[in-house]
Amino acid sequence: MEERIGNDLWYNKEYDWVWREAEGRSGGIISIWNKNVFSKISVWHIRGMLVVNGTWLEDGEQMMIINVYAPCTPADKEQPWDPIIIVLQQNENVRTCVVGDFNAIKEEYERAGKRGEVDRREIKNFAEFISSNNLIELPLKGRKFT
Repeated sequence: MEERIGNDLWYNKEYDWVWREAEGRSGGIISIWNKNVFSKISVWHIRGMLVVNGTWLEDGEQMMIINVYAPCTPADKEQPWDPIIIVLQQNENVRTCVVGDFNAIKEEYERAGKRGEVDRREIKNFAEFISSNNLIELPLKGRKFT
């Protein structure tokens, strides 16, 4: 990623970033943060996600940010959470923030504009993934959907 793109995305020059190239037709993944708040130690490029391990500078605690772009084709959605679960289990004592586009829903109403049947198994699997990994779904402000 060119520096000018980072400058367009971030509100000042106090940022750091990492990115992962596109897989298939996805647009890739970028993680960008204020370098005065979070300091990168290492980056893992794993299929469908970008993991940034670092230090939260305010308290010196280790922190991991997992940025996800999950597959959207039905065939690829069978076990999309396994790599995330492995990273979470291997780092269970590390403060972690999991963000991104999961291409899954927890409630039927979240499938805005999609015609046809909602895959209830997908809803159940996503809800179980969130629950079994002690993740918290933060409420969105403003728009209903991203």
